[in-house]
Amino acid sequence: MWTPIGDVSKRKAVVAVVSGSLVPLFIGVYLIMIGMGLEALPFLVISLSPVIGGARDVKAY
Repeated sequence: MWTPIGDVSKRKAVVAVVSGSLVPLFIGVYLIMIGMGLEALPFLVISLSPVIGGARDVKAY
């Protein structure tokens, strides 16, 4: 899990977590919709990484 070195606002931390999980999810769903399921798997795994890594338990600095 990425830990910021300096002060990071709560808004920036939320944007980083959301964009880091939702953007790969949307790309993966799109690839599945156009029939490229195997290529979608890495994007779907990346979209789950904050959940697996416990990002919900990490407090924004």
